[in-house]
Amino acid sequence: LIQSFGLTQLISRQLIDGRIPIVNEPGLSFTIITMITLVTGTVFVMWLGEQDTEFGVGNGISIIIFAGIVERFPAAG
Repeated sequence: LIQSFGLTQLISRQLIDGRIPIVNEPGLSFTIITMITLVTGTVFVMWLGEQDTEFGVGNGISIIIFAGIVERFPAAG
């Protein structure tokens, strides 16, 4: 929750080309909805990792982290 609040505040202060805000009206509703979305997504990915582990695919969270790293390889080269 704390990290999602920090990310929400960071997003709400970002500008495109130094002058256009990413979020037009970063009020309380934006903060709450964004925090709920971030936390829910994190819990879902954790659940997917647990399912991988439970069904014998391997260490689920490690596989998800590995997939995220491998996914970045084409852009790095």
